[in-house]
Amino acid sequence: MDKELRADLLKAQIVDVALVLKQMLGVEEAVEYLYRNGIGEDTIKRVLHAGMHRAPAESPPLH
Repeated sequence: MDKELRADLLKAQIVDVALVLKQMLGVEEAVEYLYRNGIGEDTIKRVLHAGMHRAPAESPPLH
């Protein structure tokens, strides 16, 4: 699997976890989680504060 694709999937999964944390524990916990996992401030603002709804990240097919 391509390294860029793998990195994008990992970031998408981190964002998905952050959205769950936001629902369960609040925005502050989700923001801290994203920062700890190297997600940039622009992405954090867009995902957590813009009220966007995302579909869960899709896992690559297993071959």
